[in-house]
Amino acid sequence: EYAKTVLLHCELGEHIHPAGFHDWNKASARDTVFYGEYQSSGSKAAAVSTQSRASFCHALDSSQAEHFSREAVLSGSDGWTPSL
Repeated sequence: EYAKTVLLHCELGEHIHPAGFHDWNKASARDTVFYGEYQSSGSKAAAVSTQSRASFCHALDSSQAEHFSREAVLSGSDGWTPSL
């Protein structure tokens, strides 16, 4: 519950289930979790744009994905900037 997971530019191989994520049989968690993907590649990546993904998964556009960049997530008010 209350999980937030975003996959950016990830390789999704055959071992990935077409639904992408599982709610661990906690249907109520669907109201509080956020799972997103942006520019996945690989054999299971095409499922992002189809109905096979779990209903609580989101295909992000570039504007949405910017909020989850390395810099946006890790940079703080102390001036530290993550290096690539």
